[in-house]
Amino acid sequence: MNAKVEQTPATNQNLVLSVDNNGTIIHSNEASEPILKEWGVSVGEKLPSSIVDLVQRVISRNSPEKTEVKVGNKLYLVVFSPLPEEQRVSISGFDISDQKEFEKGMVSETREKAERDTLVEELRKSEKKYRTLFDTIDEGFCVIEVLFDEADCPIDYRFLEINASFERQTGIKNAVGRRMREIAPEHEEHWFQIYGNVALTGEPVRFENPAIALGHFYDVYAFRTGDPDHRRVGILFNDIAKRKRAEEMLRESAERQAFLLQLSDALRPLFDPIEIQAVATRVLGEHLGIARVAYGEVTDDDTFIVFERNYVAPGVPLVTGRFRMADFGPSLLSALKEGRTIVVPDLASSTELSEAERSGYANLGIASLMGVPLVKGGRFVAELVVHHTAPRQWSPAEVALIEETAERTWAAVERAKAEEALKESEERFRTLSETSPIGVGVSSAESKIIYTNPAYDRILGYNPSELIGRNSTDVYWNPEERKSWCRTLKDKGVVRDFETKFKKKDGTPVWVSINTSPISFGGRKAAMGTIQDISERKQAEEALRESELKFRTLSNTLEEKVKERTVELEKAYKFLQEIDIIRKQEIHHRIKNNLQVISSLLDLQAEKFRGKKNIEDSKILEAFKESQDRVISMALIHEELHKSGEIDTLNFSAYIHELSGNLFLSYRLGNDGISLDMDIEEDIFFDMDTSVPLGMIVNELVSNSLKHAFSDRDKGEIRIKLHRKKNRESDIEDCCIAFILSVSDNGIGIPKDLEIEDIESLGLQLVTTLIDQLDGELELKRDDGTEFIVRFSITERDNQANSPTQQFNEF
Repeated sequence: MNAKVEQTPATNQNLVLSVDNNGTIIHSNEASEPILKEWGVSVGEKLPSSIVDLVQRVISRNSPEKTEVKVGNKLYLVVFSPLPEEQRVSISGFDISDQKEFEKGMVSETREKAERDTLVEELRKSEKKYRTLFDTIDEGFCVIEVLFDEADCPIDYRFLEINASFERQTGIKNAVGRRMREIAPEHEEHWFQIYGNVALTGEPVRFENPAIALGHFYDVYAFRTGDPDHRRVGILFNDIAKRKRAEEMLRESAERQAFLLQLSDALRPLFDPIEIQAVATRVLGEHLGIARVAYGEVTDDDTFIVFERNYVAPGVPLVTGRFRMADFGPSLLSALKEGRTIVVPDLASSTELSEAERSGYANLGIASLMGVPLVKGGRFVAELVVHHTAPRQWSPAEVALIEETAERTWAAVERAKAEEALKESEERFRTLSETSPIGVGVSSAESKIIYTNPAYDRILGYNPSELIGRNSTDVYWNPEERKSWCRTLKDKGVVRDFETKFKKKDGTPVWVSINTSPISFGGRKAAMGTIQDISERKQAEEALRESELKFRTLSNTLEEKVKERTVELEKAYKFLQEIDIIRKQEIHHRIKNNLQVISSLLDLQAEKFRGKKNIEDSKILEAFKESQDRVISMALIHEELHKSGEIDTLNFSAYIHELSGNLFLSYRLGNDGISLDMDIEEDIFFDMDTSVPLGMIVNELVSNSLKHAFSDRDKGEIRIKLHRKKNRESDIEDCCIAFILSVSDNGIGIPKDLEIEDIESLGLQLVTTLIDQLDGELELKRDDGTEFIVRFSITERDNQANSPTQQFNEF
């Protein structure tokens, strides 16, 4: 290590040293030379062992310490201050020889006044250096005047001087000139006694004491200063409350862990639940030095709590038996059921209990209590009760310890009950297994056979216990089957009806059916399997297979003949289907031709009335024309069916386009300014029962618009829309498809006061009749012309709305 003397201003007469955590001097100033010589060291060397111990104690405690060092004729007050972040200690000090000489001079009455004045001046200089030093340290410092009564008993003290750190260390403001009793009337008496003794005897003292009234814990060095008659004491102190709290927590934790270890050791070998309760309550009672500890369990009907055993101190009566829960009082019982720990330091002054309840506890000699409820699964199941015969303030550490003891006692009791139940279960299992006709075997996690019942041994031909300890694979005829069994057990958690061959003791095979599930056997993980001899069933199955093979051989010839005949029948059926299709197409063709003949006849008949003067407004001609259009609309359906090759369904989308076009051609004369706007969903297919009435509805509505909507104008538009319904606005079953047909125009419209039922038009009457035939709904809108909206639905299974190709793809 390279060390050097660090130069400080020449006016600094106070010694300054810096040492590392090993006690090696890192640097010093010139004023430190005398003390270094006294210690026999220089910069870069280690301090004497006694000083090193002091340095390391200061670092470990992170608390400064002071001492007086005599060098020749001089006396130094040396302060060791920790620098924890740098792992160093700063050593500073000042010469207090003059102060000591001054104190001696004050005692001597023969000293000349001039010499005394000189000493006073020197003291003033020394005190200035003293003040400079102590105003820069972290420790609190003060000078007090101890006040005594006539019997020289200390009764108070007054603050005369304080340093800059005093207020931070104490929290006391404006302390100079004030008395301690005035500042903190509850300040502990021992402070006054200690400082009074220092003031009277002059003996310095170091101690650690709490100052509860101030909320601190101090490490204090007190020494008399000035004229003994002035009874002044210098106090150098540091707040060590945090360190004390840490030490207390460490101590409590160590005691807690030691107790819990003692409790665990005491409960571990016990298997009787009642004995566990007795030992747990005894260990806790003796540790805390309390009068009574009891553990009780709540009955299944939540009416009573039963205390079997409890610990009591000498002279304290036992409290055992069944006690009604209601007798605890409503407030305590409510807290217990909610899982809240009850802490009552003094029952006599408790406001949570009634007078009768307090009296009842007093009759049992209980002055203070704690109750820790055990609530499991939302139910109050047990309680650990602690009683004391005198009022007692239960510390947080004691409360936590009692709560932990309650939990561990409950866990130990439940473990003992579970082990007892398991033992009884294993005994029942063994009894049933020994008398069972089904083989039962248990193998360990290491695949060792650890149990077989008599039936298991008998099936495999072994003597009792002869298989114990052998590997489970040894009984398998094929070891690979054992691996398959293991995979099934791992994947599914159980094995059901696993059929395989086992190897008997004499080497012959035996067919068995295995059922396996994991269990705990003797506290260890294991697998229990049952086996049944199924050799006879396997032999019967083999005989049945051979019989079936013979039967299959005999029936092969018959099956071939049946197949040949089936092919012939399928060909004949296909031929008949083709004939039926041709027949239906021919029927459509003939119907179409006949309807066209009817249309032609209607046209010829209408010719007879043309030019007749007695025919008004050509009404008869118009009737002929309408009838002819209706016939043509039906003929178009049969024509479309004939052209498409389909016999049951019609592409209605294409049909509407052709029908509308024909109607516009038929009414073109005088209607050149009328346009047609069509919004038709592609490839909508309907059967004949839907296509014929729907086609006639379109025919009547479009014809009606062409004839009447534009009588007062040259231009107009007719719109036709047909779409599936995109959302379900009605209660239509899933098997139905809803459609909306709209035929509208922007013509003169139908008067608002005219109801559609009152219109005498044959065409509109026909429309309403055809809509009823479709089980549909008709809505008439009169805004900006006329719009007829027809809502209807078709059953998907009877009248597919998809094209034949789509139906085939969906199939």
